[in-house]
Amino acid sequence: MCGRGANTFSPEQLQRIFDITNMGNNTRNQSGGGGGSGGTTHQNENTSTQIDQLNLQSVTDNDERYVPEYVCSYNLGATNILASIHDSATNGTSKETSNIVRTFQPLKWGISPVWNKKMTIINSRSETFQQKSIFSRMKRCVIIFSGYYEWKKKGKTRTPYYHTYHNKSEPIVVAGLWSQRMKEGKPVDFPRCVILTTKPNQQTKSIHNRMPAILDKNMIDTWICSGYKHYEVAKLCRPYSGKLKITKVSQYVNSIAHKDKKCIKKDVSEESLMDKYLKPQKTKFVSGIKREFNRSQEDEDPFFSLKKTKTMKIKTSPKRIKPLKKEKRRKK
Repeated sequence: MCGRGANTFSPEQLQRIFDITNMGNNTRNQSGGGGGSGGTTHQNENTSTQIDQLNLQSVTDNDERYVPEYVCSYNLGATNILASIHDSATNGTSKETSNIVRTFQPLKWGISPVWNKKMTIINSRSETFQQKSIFSRMKRCVIIFSGYYEWKKKGKTRTPYYHTYHNKSEPIVVAGLWSQRMKEGKPVDFPRCVILTTKPNQQTKSIHNRMPAILDKNMIDTWICSGYKHYEVAKLCRPYSGKLKITKVSQYVNSIAHKDKKCIKKDVSEESLMDKYLKPQKTKFVSGIKREFNRSQEDEDPFFSLKKTKTMKIKTSPKRIKPLKKEKRRKK
């Protein structure tokens, strides 16, 4: 579930939207193409071609080898860098959300357990994560997405769908966990994260049996506050109660190498159009006649000429017809 996502928001935009206090002393923008100083808070078409050039150093790393590069992308997967917000204040057990210092942190998506370095865990169930030892020492954070992808499985076919808010300038906030391996006070690996999932809502359950744990903006401080234990805030992870904009996209997004805007474009392939206009025909049997028809209007359907009413005669009885016997001539 939710193994792919998109994020086209620059650090400057995220700072304005979420009122982030600490963006880090080493923050740099090599291209300046992804930011945008105007009033809009979403990536426009003029800057979308430059988003791959945006790099941002981490806040807490001291070793340049373990400084992740924040790269805006329309197709983010395992081991890619995600944008996150966590609390950097040392409040101990304090549950006062007013003391929270929102800190921007790029994180590598996926953790590898000690017993299996080749395994990569990218998500966990929100219902049980607090009971698993691998997540017990991880800190809470929120992961920022523009949208996320889910694949609907039907037989051997997997169809991708892109989920986002109707207001494209509003980022999706997902509950997550993060950590970084340290040795003698120095990092020995990239800071890594997993996202938490929950049961699907009524809108998304037909596509997948899980969905990311989407949080409201007013829940961010409570979730990232270090004063709360995992089990105390796990109840915040519940199916999203609002409405999402769900778009069927093409198989182009299947390849993680594709990072451009074409990933989120609506599927307008020939096969998709045929599915839309040539819907399964209804069949009706009347007096041994099989009639196939479609109720679409000619003025609304460009494929109307391909769907004209068909009528054909069929036999009402599957019995074998025996040949007629020749009548014997009567002898005079």
